[in-house]
Amino acid sequence: MGSLRLLASASATTGYVCLHLSDWLNRAWVLDTQLGIFAPDKRAKPPLRHIAESTAVQLPELTAADLPDLPPDSQLHNAPHGNVTLLESISRGFYGVLYADGRQFITPNANYRFVGWSADGARAVLIERRYGENYATLLALDLATQQYAVVRRRVWTGGQFTSDTLGGERKRVLVPYRLSQKEVALDLMDLDGQNARRLMVDNTFYRWWWSPDDRFAAVLNGVESATRLLIVHTDGSAVHEVSGLNAIYAVLWQADGQLAYVGRQADRWQVGVADPQGGAHHSVFSLPAFLRLKPDYFLAAPNGSAMVVSVERRVYVGVREGVPRLLPRGQGNAFAWSPDGVQLARLFVPEGMVNPQLQILLADGTEVRRLAAKRSLLRGWSNCG
Repeated sequence: MGSLRLLASASATTGYVCLHLSDWLNRAWVLDTQLGIFAPDKRAKPPLRHIAESTAVQLPELTAADLPDLPPDSQLHNAPHGNVTLLESISRGFYGVLYADGRQFITPNANYRFVGWSADGARAVLIERRYGENYATLLALDLATQQYAVVRRRVWTGGQFTSDTLGGERKRVLVPYRLSQKEVALDLMDLDGQNARRLMVDNTFYRWWWSPDDRFAAVLNGVESATRLLIVHTDGSAVHEVSGLNAIYAVLWQADGQLAYVGRQADRWQVGVADPQGGAHHSVFSLPAFLRLKPDYFLAAPNGSAMVVSVERRVYVGVREGVPRLLPRGQGNAFAWSPDGVQLARLFVPEGMVNPQLQILLADGTEVRRLAAKRSLLRGWSNCG
Protein backbone atom coordinates (compact mmCIF):
# COMPACT_ATOMS: atom_id res chain seq x y z
CA MET A 1 0.00 0.00 0.00
CA GLY A 2 2.90 2.35 0.77
CA SER A 3 4.31 1.86 -2.73
CA LEU A 4 0.89 2.60 -4.25
CA ARG A 5 0.64 5.85 -2.27
CA LEU A 6 4.17 6.81 -3.38
CA LEU A 7 3.28 6.07 -6.99
CA ALA A 8 0.12 8.16 -6.82
CA SER A 9 1.97 11.02 -5.16
CA ALA A 10 4.77 10.97 -7.77
CA SER A 11 2.29 10.89 -10.66
CA ALA A 12 0.53 13.91 -9.25
CA THR A 13 3.59 16.04 -8.54
CA THR A 14 6.17 15.33 -11.23
CA GLY A 15 6.03 17.41 -14.40
CA TYR A 16 8.21 15.01 -16.40
CA VAL A 17 5.94 12.42 -17.98
CA CYS A 18 7.37 12.25 -21.51
CA LEU A 19 10.43 10.17 -22.28
CA HIS A 20 12.22 10.86 -25.56
CA LEU A 21 14.00 8.13 -27.51
CA SER A 22 15.52 7.54 -30.93
CA ASP A 23 15.51 4.24 -32.82
CA TRP A 24 18.26 2.57 -34.82
CA LEU A 25 17.25 4.58 -37.92
CA ASN A 26 17.78 7.82 -35.95
CA ARG A 27 14.03 8.53 -35.90
CA ALA A 28 12.79 10.40 -32.82
CA TRP A 29 10.00 8.99 -30.65
CA VAL A 30 8.26 10.17 -27.50
CA LEU A 31 6.64 7.97 -24.85
CA ASP A 32 3.84 9.22 -22.62
CA THR A 33 4.77 7.29 -19.48
CA GLN A 34 1.31 7.71 -17.95
CA LEU A 35 -0.61 6.43 -20.97
CA GLY A 36 2.07 4.05 -22.25
CA ILE A 37 1.77 5.39 -25.82
CA PHE A 38 4.66 5.78 -28.27
CA ALA A 39 4.36 8.43 -30.99
CA PRO A 40 6.70 10.15 -33.47
CA ASP A 41 8.47 13.07 -31.79
CA LYS A 42 7.69 15.91 -34.20
CA ARG A 43 9.18 18.53 -31.89
CA ALA A 44 12.61 16.92 -31.86
CA LYS A 45 15.36 18.97 -33.42
CA PRO A 46 17.41 17.32 -36.17
CA PRO A 47 20.70 15.74 -35.13
CA LEU A 48 23.69 18.03 -34.83
CA ARG A 49 25.42 16.22 -37.66
CA HIS A 50 23.88 14.58 -40.69
CA ILE A 51 24.34 10.83 -40.96
CA ALA A 52 26.27 11.18 -44.22
CA GLU A 53 28.63 13.68 -42.64
CA SER A 54 29.32 11.63 -39.51
CA THR A 55 30.16 8.55 -41.60
CA ALA A 56 32.24 10.40 -44.19
CA VAL A 57 35.41 8.89 -42.76
CA GLN A 58 35.08 5.28 -41.71
CA LEU A 59 37.76 2.65 -41.35
CA PRO A 60 36.18 0.08 -43.73
CA GLU A 61 36.10 2.69 -46.54
CA LEU A 62 39.87 3.24 -46.43
CA THR A 63 41.94 1.38 -49.00
CA ALA A 64 45.61 0.58 -49.42
CA ALA A 65 45.86 3.59 -51.74
CA ASP A 66 44.58 5.83 -48.97
CA LEU A 67 46.85 4.46 -46.28
CA PRO A 68 49.28 1.63 -47.16
CA ASP A 69 49.65 -1.26 -44.72
CA LEU A 70 46.81 -0.16 -42.48
CA PRO A 71 47.30 -1.97 -39.13
CA PRO A 72 44.40 -4.21 -38.08
CA ASP A 73 44.26 -2.61 -34.62
CA SER A 74 43.74 0.93 -35.95
CA GLN A 75 41.42 3.33 -34.14
CA LEU A 76 39.66 6.50 -35.30
CA HIS A 77 39.29 9.62 -33.14
CA ASN A 78 36.74 12.07 -34.59
CA ALA A 79 37.23 15.79 -33.96
CA PRO A 80 34.34 17.67 -32.28
CA HIS A 81 33.09 19.20 -35.55
CA GLY A 82 33.23 15.81 -37.31
CA ASN A 83 35.24 16.79 -40.40
CA VAL A 84 38.63 15.55 -39.21
CA THR A 85 39.65 12.14 -37.91
CA LEU A 86 42.91 11.17 -36.29
CA LEU A 87 44.07 7.63 -36.99
CA GLU A 88 46.27 5.68 -34.61
CA SER A 89 47.33 2.08 -34.13
CA ILE A 90 47.54 0.54 -30.69
CA SER A 91 50.71 -1.32 -31.66
CA ARG A 92 52.30 1.22 -34.02
CA GLY A 93 51.25 4.58 -32.61
CA PHE A 94 50.04 7.74 -34.34
CA TYR A 95 49.48 7.42 -38.10
CA GLY A 96 48.04 10.72 -39.25
CA VAL A 97 44.98 12.84 -39.90
CA LEU A 98 42.23 12.22 -42.44
CA TYR A 99 39.76 14.84 -43.66
CA ALA A 100 36.18 14.18 -44.74
CA ASP A 101 36.92 15.69 -48.17
CA GLY A 102 39.64 13.09 -48.78
CA ARG A 103 42.74 15.11 -47.87
CA GLN A 104 45.34 13.34 -45.74
CA PHE A 105 48.19 14.23 -43.46
CA ILE A 106 50.10 11.00 -42.83
CA THR A 107 53.17 11.01 -40.57
CA PRO A 108 53.53 7.63 -38.84
CA ASN A 109 55.23 7.82 -35.43
CA ALA A 110 55.28 4.81 -33.11
CA ASN A 111 56.12 6.98 -30.09
CA TYR A 112 52.99 9.18 -30.24
CA ARG A 113 49.65 8.41 -28.58
CA PHE A 114 46.42 10.42 -28.88
CA VAL A 115 45.11 12.26 -25.79
CA GLY A 116 42.31 14.57 -26.99
CA TRP A 117 41.03 17.36 -29.24
CA SER A 118 40.72 21.08 -28.70
CA ALA A 119 37.08 22.27 -28.73
CA ASP A 120 37.33 23.65 -32.28
CA GLY A 121 39.10 20.56 -33.60
CA ALA A 122 42.03 22.68 -34.77
CA ARG A 123 44.57 20.96 -32.52
CA ALA A 124 45.11 17.39 -31.41
CA VAL A 125 46.97 16.64 -28.18
CA LEU A 126 49.46 13.78 -28.29
CA ILE A 127 51.82 12.25 -25.76
CA GLU A 128 55.28 11.14 -26.83
CA ARG A 129 56.86 8.26 -24.94
CA ARG A 130 60.20 6.87 -26.15
CA TYR A 131 61.43 3.43 -25.23
CA GLY A 132 63.96 3.43 -22.41
CA GLU A 133 62.88 6.84 -21.07
CA ASN A 134 61.09 7.39 -17.76
CA TYR A 135 59.30 10.56 -18.86
CA ALA A 136 57.10 11.65 -21.72
CA THR A 137 56.46 14.86 -23.66
CA LEU A 138 53.01 16.35 -24.19
CA LEU A 139 52.52 17.81 -27.68
CA ALA A 140 49.83 19.83 -29.47
CA LEU A 141 49.51 19.26 -33.22
CA ASP A 142 48.21 22.28 -35.16
CA LEU A 143 46.34 20.82 -38.14
CA ALA A 144 46.50 24.04 -40.17
CA THR A 145 50.29 24.28 -40.07
CA GLN A 146 50.96 20.57 -39.44
CA GLN A 147 53.42 21.66 -36.75
CA TYR A 148 53.94 20.26 -33.27
CA ALA A 149 54.22 22.50 -30.21
CA VAL A 150 55.64 21.20 -26.93
CA VAL A 151 53.14 21.68 -24.11
CA ARG A 152 55.29 20.17 -21.34
CA ARG A 153 58.38 17.98 -21.10
CA ARG A 154 59.20 15.45 -18.37
CA VAL A 155 55.54 14.50 -18.01
CA TRP A 156 54.95 11.70 -15.53
CA THR A 157 53.28 8.74 -17.27
CA GLY A 158 51.90 6.96 -14.22
CA GLY A 159 48.52 8.66 -14.68
CA GLN A 160 45.90 7.74 -17.25
CA PHE A 161 45.86 10.32 -20.02
CA THR A 162 42.36 10.55 -21.46
CA SER A 163 40.18 13.19 -23.09
CA ASP A 164 39.47 14.44 -19.56
CA THR A 165 43.04 15.68 -19.47
CA LEU A 166 41.68 18.71 -21.34
CA GLY A 167 39.51 21.29 -19.58
CA GLY A 168 35.82 21.90 -20.10
CA GLU A 169 36.61 24.59 -22.69
CA ARG A 170 39.39 22.43 -24.16
CA LYS A 171 41.76 25.41 -23.75
CA ARG A 172 43.57 24.19 -20.65
CA VAL A 173 45.27 20.93 -19.79
CA LEU A 174 46.10 19.10 -16.55
CA VAL A 175 49.62 17.66 -16.62
CA PRO A 176 51.40 15.57 -13.94
CA TYR A 177 55.06 16.54 -13.71
CA ARG A 178 57.74 14.52 -11.89
CA LEU A 179 59.57 16.77 -9.43
CA SER A 180 61.61 14.02 -7.74
CA GLN A 181 61.52 10.29 -7.05
CA LYS A 182 58.91 10.90 -4.34
CA GLU A 183 56.96 13.91 -5.61
CA VAL A 184 54.66 14.54 -8.57
CA ALA A 185 53.12 17.95 -9.25
CA LEU A 186 49.78 18.44 -10.96
CA ASP A 187 49.99 21.55 -13.14
CA LEU A 188 47.25 23.41 -15.00
CA MET A 189 48.26 25.27 -18.16
CA ASP A 190 47.07 26.52 -21.52
CA LEU A 191 47.13 24.10 -24.43
CA ASP A 192 50.31 25.76 -25.71
CA GLY A 193 52.08 25.27 -22.37
CA GLN A 194 51.76 28.91 -21.25
CA ASN A 195 50.30 30.30 -17.99
CA ALA A 196 51.19 27.23 -15.93
CA ARG A 197 49.73 27.04 -12.42
CA ARG A 198 50.70 24.41 -9.83
CA LEU A 199 47.58 22.98 -8.21
CA MET A 200 49.05 20.38 -5.88
CA VAL A 201 52.03 18.15 -5.12
CA ASP A 202 51.70 14.53 -3.98
CA ASN A 203 53.36 11.15 -4.49
CA THR A 204 51.27 9.91 -7.39
CA PHE A 205 48.16 10.60 -9.48
CA TYR A 206 46.06 7.84 -10.97
CA ARG A 207 43.24 9.56 -12.86
CA TRP A 208 41.44 12.92 -13.06
CA TRP A 209 38.10 14.33 -14.26
CA TRP A 210 37.04 17.94 -14.91
CA SER A 211 33.81 19.34 -13.48
CA PRO A 212 31.19 20.54 -16.01
CA ASP A 213 31.77 24.21 -15.08
CA ASP A 214 35.57 23.88 -15.37
CA ARG A 215 36.05 25.08 -11.76
CA PHE A 216 37.12 21.76 -10.17
CA ALA A 217 38.99 18.58 -10.96
CA ALA A 218 38.42 15.27 -9.20
CA VAL A 219 41.76 13.50 -8.78
CA LEU A 220 42.46 9.92 -7.74
CA ASN A 221 45.70 9.59 -5.79
CA GLY A 222 47.43 6.24 -5.36
CA VAL A 223 46.90 2.94 -7.14
CA GLU A 224 43.60 1.36 -8.13
CA SER A 225 43.35 -0.90 -5.08
CA ALA A 226 44.06 1.92 -2.59
CA THR A 227 43.04 5.32 -3.88
CA ARG A 228 42.18 8.66 -2.27
CA LEU A 229 39.68 11.01 -3.88
CA LEU A 230 40.81 14.64 -3.95
CA ILE A 231 38.86 17.65 -5.24
CA VAL A 232 41.07 20.43 -6.58
CA HIS A 233 39.93 24.01 -7.17
CA THR A 234 41.35 24.89 -10.59
CA ASP A 235 42.04 28.46 -9.46
CA GLY A 236 44.61 26.95 -7.08
CA SER A 237 42.79 28.07 -3.94
CA ALA A 238 42.12 24.74 -2.23
CA VAL A 239 42.34 20.94 -2.24
CA HIS A 240 39.76 18.83 -0.39
CA GLU A 241 39.80 15.10 0.33
CA VAL A 242 36.73 12.87 0.33
CA SER A 243 37.81 10.95 3.45
CA GLY A 244 36.69 7.77 5.18
CA LEU A 245 36.92 5.42 2.17
CA ASN A 246 39.54 2.72 1.53
CA ALA A 247 39.43 3.01 -2.27
CA ILE A 248 37.50 4.80 -5.00
CA TYR A 249 36.50 2.85 -8.11
CA ALA A 250 34.21 5.18 -10.05
CA VAL A 251 33.66 8.95 -10.23
CA LEU A 252 31.00 10.93 -12.11
CA TRP A 253 30.38 14.68 -12.15
CA GLN A 254 26.70 15.55 -12.06
CA ALA A 255 25.02 18.33 -14.03
CA ASP A 256 24.31 20.18 -10.76
CA GLY A 257 28.03 20.29 -9.94
CA GLN A 258 28.03 17.52 -7.32
CA LEU A 259 30.49 14.64 -7.54
CA ALA A 260 29.05 11.13 -7.39
CA TYR A 261 31.30 8.21 -6.49
CA VAL A 262 31.47 4.49 -5.77
CA GLY A 263 33.99 3.52 -3.11
CA ARG A 264 34.95 0.74 -0.76
CA GLN A 265 34.62 1.06 3.01
CA ALA A 266 35.69 -2.02 4.95
CA ASP A 267 33.81 -4.85 3.24
CA ARG A 268 30.96 -2.85 1.70
CA TRP A 269 30.49 -0.69 -1.38
CA GLN A 270 29.46 2.89 -0.63
CA VAL A 271 27.57 4.85 -3.30
CA GLY A 272 27.45 8.54 -2.53
CA VAL A 273 27.77 12.22 -3.47
CA ALA A 274 30.41 14.81 -2.50
CA ASP A 275 30.27 18.60 -2.46
CA PRO A 276 33.28 20.01 -4.41
CA GLN A 277 33.35 23.22 -2.36
CA GLY A 278 34.54 21.51 0.78
CA GLY A 279 34.71 17.78 0.18
CA ALA A 280 31.82 16.95 2.53
CA HIS A 281 30.07 13.81 1.38
CA HIS A 282 27.28 11.43 2.26
CA SER A 283 26.47 7.86 1.30
CA VAL A 284 23.23 7.43 -0.64
CA PHE A 285 23.25 3.68 0.04
CA SER A 286 25.67 0.79 0.45
CA LEU A 287 25.83 -2.54 -1.36
CA PRO A 288 26.19 -5.94 0.31
CA ALA A 289 29.55 -7.53 1.03
CA PHE A 290 28.96 -10.61 -1.15
CA LEU A 291 29.40 -8.50 -4.30
CA ARG A 292 33.02 -9.27 -5.06
CA LEU A 293 33.04 -7.44 -8.41
CA LYS A 294 33.34 -3.68 -8.46
CA PRO A 295 30.35 -1.80 -9.98
CA ASP A 296 30.70 -1.30 -13.73
CA TYR A 297 28.15 1.51 -14.16
CA PHE A 298 26.35 4.01 -11.98
CA LEU A 299 24.25 7.14 -12.43
CA ALA A 300 23.01 9.60 -9.81
CA ALA A 301 19.74 11.50 -9.92
CA PRO A 302 20.23 15.23 -10.66
CA ASN A 303 19.65 16.19 -7.02
CA GLY A 304 21.95 13.43 -5.76
CA SER A 305 19.20 11.85 -3.67
CA ALA A 306 19.03 8.54 -5.56
CA MET A 307 21.41 6.24 -7.43
CA VAL A 308 21.31 3.35 -9.84
CA VAL A 309 24.27 0.97 -9.89
CA SER A 310 25.03 -1.98 -12.18
CA VAL A 311 27.28 -4.83 -11.04
CA GLU A 312 27.66 -7.27 -13.92
CA ARG A 313 23.97 -8.14 -14.54
CA ARG A 314 22.71 -7.08 -11.13
CA VAL A 315 21.11 -3.63 -11.01
CA TYR A 316 20.41 -1.78 -7.75
CA VAL A 317 18.47 1.45 -7.33
CA GLY A 318 17.88 3.31 -4.10
CA VAL A 319 17.26 6.63 -2.38
CA ARG A 320 19.31 8.34 0.31
CA GLU A 321 19.36 6.43 3.61
CA GLY A 322 17.10 3.80 2.06
CA VAL A 323 17.58 0.11 1.30
CA PRO A 324 18.63 -0.44 -2.33
CA ARG A 325 16.26 -2.54 -4.39
CA LEU A 326 17.54 -5.28 -6.71
CA LEU A 327 15.92 -4.96 -10.15
CA PRO A 328 15.28 -7.85 -12.56
CA ARG A 329 18.52 -9.01 -14.13
CA GLY A 330 19.37 -8.01 -17.66
CA GLN A 331 22.10 -6.89 -20.01
CA GLY A 332 22.74 -3.86 -22.21
CA ASN A 333 21.51 -1.55 -19.44
CA ALA A 334 21.02 2.15 -20.20
CA PHE A 335 19.52 4.63 -17.73
CA ALA A 336 18.08 8.17 -17.69
CA TRP A 337 16.87 10.05 -14.60
CA SER A 338 14.11 12.62 -14.94
CA PRO A 339 15.36 16.17 -14.15
CA ASP A 340 13.49 16.21 -10.83
CA GLY A 341 14.97 12.86 -9.79
CA VAL A 342 11.54 11.29 -9.30
CA GLN A 343 11.57 8.76 -12.16
CA LEU A 344 14.18 6.51 -13.76
CA ALA A 345 14.02 5.04 -17.26
CA ARG A 346 15.86 1.77 -17.76
CA LEU A 347 16.37 0.25 -21.21
CA PHE A 348 17.64 -3.34 -21.03
CA VAL A 349 17.37 -6.89 -22.38
CA PRO A 350 15.94 -9.23 -19.70
CA GLU A 351 17.72 -12.52 -19.08
CA GLY A 352 16.57 -15.23 -21.46
CA MET A 353 15.14 -12.72 -23.96
CA VAL A 354 16.50 -11.07 -27.12
CA ASN A 355 14.24 -8.02 -27.39
CA PRO A 356 14.80 -4.97 -25.18
CA GLN A 357 12.27 -3.64 -22.71
CA LEU A 358 11.76 -0.14 -21.33
CA GLN A 359 11.17 0.01 -17.58
CA ILE A 360 9.87 3.16 -15.86
CA LEU A 361 10.67 3.23 -12.13
CA LEU A 362 10.36 5.49 -9.14
CA ALA A 363 13.54 6.51 -7.35
CA ASP A 364 13.08 3.78 -4.70
CA GLY A 365 12.88 1.08 -7.41
CA THR A 366 9.07 0.74 -7.57
CA GLU A 367 8.11 -0.23 -11.12
CA VAL A 368 5.56 2.11 -12.71
CA ARG A 369 5.35 0.60 -16.17
CA ARG A 370 7.18 -1.79 -18.48
CA LEU A 371 6.94 -1.73 -22.27
CA ALA A 372 8.47 -3.55 -25.20
CA ALA A 373 10.89 -1.30 -27.08
CA LYS A 374 12.63 -1.55 -30.41
CA ARG A 375 16.35 -0.90 -30.60
CA SER A 376 16.47 2.56 -29.09
CA LEU A 377 18.57 5.20 -27.38
CA LEU A 378 17.40 7.17 -24.36
CA ARG A 379 17.47 10.90 -25.17
CA GLY A 380 15.95 12.45 -22.05
CA TRP A 381 12.79 13.53 -20.26
CA SER A 382 10.44 16.48 -20.74
CA ASN A 383 7.17 17.86 -19.36
CA CYS A 384 5.49 17.24 -22.75
CA GLY A 385 4.89 20.97 -23.10
